[in-house]
Amino acid sequence: MVHRVKQLVVLVVVIAAGYYLYTKFVRDLSAKSDEQLIEMYGTGDFADSKAAEIELDRRMKDNKLSNAALYKQLDKSDGEIKGAAAEWLGRNRTKDAPAKLIKVLKDSSPKARTGACRAFQYLRSKEAVDILINLLEDGDDDVRQQASAALTHYTGGEVKYKQFGKAQWREWWSTEKNTFRPPGD
Repeated sequence: MVHRVKQLVVLVVVIAAGYYLYTKFVRDLSAKSDEQLIEMYGTGDFADSKAAEIELDRRMKDNKLSNAALYKQLDKSDGEIKGAAAEWLGRNRTKDAPAKLIKVLKDSSPKARTGACRAFQYLRSKEAVDILINLLEDGDDDVRQQASAALTHYTGGEVKYKQFGKAQWREWWSTEKNTFRPPGD
């Protein structure tokens, strides 16, 4: 009997959570500006963040996501917003973004640096590699993980590089810097 009550409670919680998420997702997000969606994505609760991600992804696929709006968000002082804008510039594969994103890699906010590292999982820039290698020793765990992921993506996701530490990446980069071509370039 107690086991069935626990199952019922879990079911009710799941249904309530589902309803909560459903009501968040069915909002009319199309009326929101790209700037508002980036702010929701960067600073919202889980449901708001996921809803914003879905709408931003839809706009990106429809070529309606404004790079100008994303660049504008990079100028915000809030690290979460700056990081979200950086990530979406990468996801949108904005060709002229790396120069501005390199500045975000050096930002004082770990959230901003994390977002910029995520951007470089979609973009390839030789100029970012040295900074990404240095970020492998960042004081923030998320920054370290995302810098490692960006470097791994830069090399084409080859498994042999995934467990590299800073010294190994530095050694690899010193020998490959002048000749390495990322896959797809």
